[in-house]
Amino acid sequence: MTNIAPTSNKQRAALPPAPILPFFIKANASQYRKSIGITRIGLALGISVIFWVKLGFLGWLITVIGIAAVIILIVYLLTRRSITVDNESVHYKNPFGIRKSININEIKSVEIFDNYVDPGFGVMPRIILAKKSGGFLFSIIGIFWPVTEVQKLLSALKANKVTLNFYSKPVQSQNIAKEFPNLVPYYERHPYMTAAIGSIVTIVAIIIGIVLFTI
Repeated sequence: MTNIAPTSNKQRAALPPAPILPFFIKANASQYRKSIGITRIGLALGISVIFWVKLGFLGWLITVIGIAAVIILIVYLLTRRSITVDNESVHYKNPFGIRKSININEIKSVEIFDNYVDPGFGVMPRIILAKKSGGFLFSIIGIFWPVTEVQKLLSALKANKVTLNFYSKPVQSQNIAKEFPNLVPYYERHPYMTAAIGSIVTIVAIIIGIVLFTI
């Protein structure tokens, strides 16, 4: 018995008319850029000042360029994703250009969390396509996918007789991981382990950076 109850048909908003198939939707960074916010910009500036004081101009410049390059690479990879729906299958291209497909009759359901709460970027929809064989084909959030296009995607899936389950209750990743453990990646099922590994990697990277700039 799940604590995240589906929204009834009467309570949820109507979807737009189904688009002509095949329907193609691609991730983009427009919403991400709008959501960066003053806090993140201020934090980045504060960190850059610390590097300036500790490492000097050259160290600061190298650090800023390195961080910017990593962010640009991550955003670039995330915007390489795309989804295509035709009359027989759904195709998902991941950040590394690898295409994964599933036949329509192999789809168990699509779980739509209308009010997914991301601690860093606020409230947005989250869509997970569940497979009958277990696991999921994709899990996407609105920060990189235009809401209007996502709604058309859902209409296209509905037109192909795919079951859509909507949830209006605000949820975070830990709620979804608890109720639907087979529909989320490892880092959401084990957030503390992931955070510990991330912290260790960050500390090691900082130590290596300090050693390289001080020898």
